[in-house]
Amino acid sequence: MGQKVHPYGFRLGFNKTWISNWYARKDYSSQLVEDISLRKYIFKTLSHAGISR
Repeated sequence: MGQKVHPYGFRLGFNKTWISNWYARKDYSSQLVEDISLRKYIFKTLSHAGISR
């Protein structure tokens, strides 16, 4: 049986970009935690709203 490759990981460098693009000079880790918590909140509360990634 062949090995399966995730399509996002396979195409990331060719025709897709990262899901989020942001830059931080300071406090990168705290901003990353904030980004993840906001994504979880939005996905949990507004998943029926049709918001794309």
